[in-house]
Amino acid sequence: MTKLCRTALLGCFAVALLLFAPLRAPAQESSPSLLGGFDEESPLASSEQASGDEQGKTLPVRLSGYARLCTLYDFGHSAPDPGWTDFRGFQRLRPELFAELTFDPASTVRLKASGKFWHDFIFDIRDSNNYSQQYIDDMENRAELWEAFVQASPKPGLEIKVGRQIVVWGNSENLRVTDVLNPLDMREIGMTDIEDLRLPIFMSKVDLVVSKVTASALAIHEIRSDWVDAFGSPYSPYPFPPPKSDELSDSIENTGFGFSLSGRFTGFDAAFYAADYYDHTSHIAVARPMRIIPAFPLPVIIPPEYERQYSKLNMFGGMANIAVGNTLLKVEAAFKDGFEFLLVPGQKKSRLDTLAGIEYSGITDTEISVDYSVQYYLDWEPIMAYTPEDIRQSESYLAARVTHDMLHDTLHLTVVGMLIGDWGSDGWFARAQVEYDWTDDFSTMLGGVLYGSGDMNLFQYLDDNDRIFLNLKYSF
Repeated sequence: MTKLCRTALLGCFAVALLLFAPLRAPAQESSPSLLGGFDEESPLASSEQASGDEQGKTLPVRLSGYARLCTLYDFGHSAPDPGWTDFRGFQRLRPELFAELTFDPASTVRLKASGKFWHDFIFDIRDSNNYSQQYIDDMENRAELWEAFVQASPKPGLEIKVGRQIVVWGNSENLRVTDVLNPLDMREIGMTDIEDLRLPIFMSKVDLVVSKVTASALAIHEIRSDWVDAFGSPYSPYPFPPPKSDELSDSIENTGFGFSLSGRFTGFDAAFYAADYYDHTSHIAVARPMRIIPAFPLPVIIPPEYERQYSKLNMFGGMANIAVGNTLLKVEAAFKDGFEFLLVPGQKKSRLDTLAGIEYSGITDTEISVDYSVQYYLDWEPIMAYTPEDIRQSESYLAARVTHDMLHDTLHLTVVGMLIGDWGSDGWFARAQVEYDWTDDFSTMLGGVLYGSGDMNLFQYLDDNDRIFLNLKYSF
């Protein structure tokens, strides 16, 4: 049955790709959306311009969001040994609610607060499934304050934003190089796009716009790590619970900082970034070294204790976009310093991350993007390959995405894939999904994800996670 499902899903990928073959390419012309990264108008400016024409037609308070039912069927796992978790079959029945309240007391002031809530009934239905308590605590319930901030524009060209927010650096929709400010939800790799994975954190941000150039300065007040899979998760690579995390306090001395300078010019975008921040990914470190207590007739040996710690990093980087007709060429590079690892104690390692990508929108209602990124440790030592994080001197990532809209923009097809290492030697995944808008408010999404194992420790545990998902969504 598993082989049949995998074959059927791979067939869906092939059919999805074939749908693009007969599409007609329009006449070559520069697409205005290709260089949209710095062209997004401030919501406060939009509100101020609209107030003259629509004053009295819209309320200063607006409630929006969505209610969604998420289901998931796992067809990759085999029957487990007695006492182990059974991840076969239906593994999710989760209603979700996202609500966002916006209040504009004046044309230059905006207050926004949003939250996410869910409960997964699969843990009530399959309570005898031998789920670990850590996995249940992580996935059964969630109630979280999402973005919540105050935004003001005291004068034209100056904007201040304080609160929980998401700040995106860089230009890739598939991979991260300079986009380092917000942590990610990493619990289910490959299931969701990066834009839906970012987790908001509390920051203060000031933007100054002069002609075509924007200078931004920000302070990072909240220290938040990536949301990783819990012990007992089908994505967890650990056969035992990992060490506890050394949580850092959101204190003044732990405040991070960032600065960006970006500009949009004719056919060309560029940005420069600098940041001082805590790494969102933990590393294993010694919390207390091994001790030997002299005793007769034999000494007492107390083994070391370990914990997960977070390194303080410095990043300097930049990006550039060049539009050539319907093609957008992208490059990013970042130098990151301060990485720490268990087997090289007391040392801080440096890494150079680079990315080159291309986006093509010359086919009707279709966008194609390919990104290639390399992470290279400049002062790597062979012993680092034996750390729990499995650090190689160089690691490459190749990501591709194809999106196509049909039936008057009511049917949306997306195919995404990623190869890690040389042609997927360290692991890979592929996802295909189709979303249909029944009305402006109600939509249905059906898709599937396949995983391939590789030499990377993490992906050696992902090969059995092939799955199909179905989501029903009502927006308001």
